[in-house]
Amino acid sequence: MPKTLSQSRPNVVGLEPLLPVTHQNEEAERSVLGAILLDNSALNLAAALLKPADFFHAHHQYLFRRMLLMAASKQAIDWVTLVHELQKHGELEKAGGPAYVSDLLAGRQAVTNVKFHCDIVLEKSAWRRGAHLTRTLYQEFLDGVEDSKVIFARGIKQFSEDEGDDRKAAVAIYTAPELAALAPDPVEYLVYPFAARGMVALVDGAAKAAGKTTLILTGIAASSRKELFLNRATKRMPVLYVSEENPRTLRMAI
Repeated sequence: MPKTLSQSRPNVVGLEPLLPVTHQNEEAERSVLGAILLDNSALNLAAALLKPADFFHAHHQYLFRRMLLMAASKQAIDWVTLVHELQKHGELEKAGGPAYVSDLLAGRQAVTNVKFHCDIVLEKSAWRRGAHLTRTLYQEFLDGVEDSKVIFARGIKQFSEDEGDDRKAAVAIYTAPELAALAPDPVEYLVYPFAARGMVALVDGAAKAAGKTTLILTGIAASSRKELFLNRATKRMPVLYVSEENPRTLRMAI
């Protein structure tokens, strides 16, 4: 007996198994991923419209997420590099395996209709999100714990937020090791170890006790004079200092 879709593609997430097959389009998802493998510039269009969660099949989510991460680190995306990165991060089998990745290219000679296929994937995703939200609200009304007006108001707000999501940029989710791997090597420090070119640093410590302001201002002063800071060389550069401190204590600190 031939396998049904649910039997041959069991790797789906969330509440999707409860949804009708019309709430997903596997070929459109495969077309988007295959187009990116053929021409990496297709990822720019796909990333402007889609997020990994917009793909119905979990293995497609893994593939698209890994493509976004590779693009963020300026890596070329083809069958060899994609399979390598998936394997390196323990995601290859979750993404369908090498043969499945290769099959995305089957019969595709050129990148065409990427926008049309992305729109299909996005529409199906919107249907699933709407069905999920409707089901949640339905259950809340059945439970009868909250006032009906409160549930209505929350539902309208959630529907409005979802409808207003222009999704202009798909934000990649990074683990700490993946984020660290995106850092340039070597790191160009302007003031070691707090200010590096093109990066954001967070200095944490107890309020009014750890000396964060003093430490940062000392680093700024060292940079303005191109002096050592924590026994490391600094680079001279313009600095914009924005603070929530009141003017009196800020002037004292400066």
